[in-house]
Amino acid sequence: MLLRLLKSTSSSIYILLPLAGAAIWWRSFVTADTYMFAFDHAPTLLYSYIENLIPRGTLVSRITAFLLLFLQGLYLLRFNSSFIFLKQRTLLPAILFIISVSCIVPLQRMHPLLIGNFFLLFALHSLLLSYKAERLSYKIFESSFLIALGSMFYLYLVFFIPVIWVGMLMLRPGIWREWVFSVLGFLVPWGIFLAIDYASTLSITNVTESIRQGFLPGNIYSHWTLEILLFLSFKFLLSLIAILYVTGKNKKKKVLARKIFSFYLWLFIITAAVLFLVKQANMELLLTAAVPVSFILSEYLLSLRSERWGNFVAFVLFASYAGLLIFY
Repeated sequence: MLLRLLKSTSSSIYILLPLAGAAIWWRSFVTADTYMFAFDHAPTLLYSYIENLIPRGTLVSRITAFLLLFLQGLYLLRFNSSFIFLKQRTLLPAILFIISVSCIVPLQRMHPLLIGNFFLLFALHSLLLSYKAERLSYKIFESSFLIALGSMFYLYLVFFIPVIWVGMLMLRPGIWREWVFSVLGFLVPWGIFLAIDYASTLSITNVTESIRQGFLPGNIYSHWTLEILLFLSFKFLLSLIAILYVTGKNKKKKVLARKIFSFYLWLFIITAAVLFLVKQANMELLLTAAVPVSFILSEYLLSLRSERWGNFVAFVLFASYAGLLIFY
């Protein structure tokens, strides 16, 4: 019953999903408490402008954050409509993405990756579209360009350029000019940003100091409670089971679907690497990690032959979400 509801494409889901999300966020809507992160002390120049417009910790800021998260969840559906990765039309990836991120209470706030992740999603969609190009594709330049724009809000997106290169190895025929595009696409926005800074101040100190501050040690906050670690451990174990199960069934799928599945795995690996290797990056990267995990778990739940087992897995998954909210 639960799995059937999750698989549904009924218009009622579009009403129930934001209501469920708002209920999860309710505690944050009515309280003034804000969990602090490293980026609060060293925001990028562009994100600092956002904070000036929408002050941190205000109700408007929290509502804006919720709407951005919800819109990103809906944008994930475009991936499946464009590339038919999942075997049926479903809102399941959006449901899993929105609910899973919302249940991480410290992330129920406005933060720079909520904006940067939009650019990353646009970049990934553009990159996957390059698969259809038989000759030189300018989608590679576009993807790198978008990641660079996102890094101007969330600095550590600069470490996601390897995602573009992995995608090129999987999806493209190996045209050397596209590799040049991947570098130029990243450099052009930053070059323009530096030029604007120099034209307005006759110096590039503002940009370079913003970057330097972003990598300074200190002001590192940890919100990794036991409850969150247990939740993530369970989610990782379930994702590992899903990967093994789906990999066994991938032989029957089309080439593009298999490549996209592998691409999602690499996106998760690169996200985890940035989280572990970049000291200043923190829990906010769970937002990006939720993208591939939501697709992988959706594919697993949709592929299960036993409806009883599928309902059990879905129940345990959502029980873990509820447990995290209750005990955090």
